[in-house]
Amino acid sequence: MPLENHIPTWYDTEIRFDLMTRYLKLCTGEKTFEVLDPVEDTKGNNGEPGKLVVTNLRLIWQSKKFPKINLSIGYNPITSINIKSVTSKLRGLTESLHILAKTKASRYEFIFTNLVIDNNRLFSVVLAVQKYSVYTIPALSRNQDAKWHRSCQ
Repeated sequence: MPLENHIPTWYDTEIRFDLMTRYLKLCTGEKTFEVLDPVEDTKGNNGEPGKLVVTNLRLIWQSKKFPKINLSIGYNPITSINIKSVTSKLRGLTESLHILAKTKASRYEFIFTNLVIDNNRLFSVVLAVQKYSVYTIPALSRNQDAKWHRSCQ
């Protein structure tokens, strides 16, 4: 199904891979809390540095070398966020952000490693945003502002 046929609120409710650049841009009402750079997508693109954008609706990871390699993780499908030990090609054994998510048809696991040595901001920012974001508010009240939803197209 083409992206144009989806409801405009997919940013926070879906997980998408290798999006066109226009879908990586923020929509009206979406706010950037932090840009973490460099960050490795250790599970999906091990050895590839990129940047992780933390917004109030989703996490966006994009490869630095190949911008067409990217992903958008809406907060709604996320079932858990933890810190775990992993082996990164770029950092070796290190602690990383471990995200589990579930949609109607699939389950996902994402592992992100902050490539800045001795900097755990990656963990604290994402955990804080996910904990205190709009996802602590019932979905019904989030969906009342139709004008906001149309602006996310």
